[in-house]
Amino acid sequence: MKKILFIFLLIFSGCSNNISNNLETSDEPDNMMIAVSQTQNNEEENILAADIYVACSGCHGEKGDYVALGVSDMISNWNSKEIYQALQDYKNSRRNRYGMGPLMQNQADSLSDNELRILSNYIANLNY
Repeated sequence: MKKILFIFLLIFSGCSNNISNNLETSDEPDNMMIAVSQTQNNEEENILAADIYVACSGCHGEKGDYVALGVSDMISNWNSKEIYQALQDYKNSRRNRYGMGPLMQNQADSLSDNELRILSNYIANLNY
């Protein structure tokens, strides 16, 4: 009887250790929470980019498909890297394509590098 009780206690204690191990919290972030957080960040970034793009759309059109002021390239078919680089170059007075340098510098100057990145991604995805 003592042997059976001892075996039962070993099995029970083994099970209880597994349960407590499974209930321990992990320092690793939950993948679902990361995905939700990233989705919320993307939504917030899209809202910010849409607000910024309102100023751009007067010349570039709602979808980036206008030739701004009749002289500029259409930006609707540019990828985000091209857009970001052009905005950075305008901001830093390294670009003056079609004489648009001073005008575009004033527009880009008011935006942070992060806002330029968010805006570039937004513009590149306007037609999708």
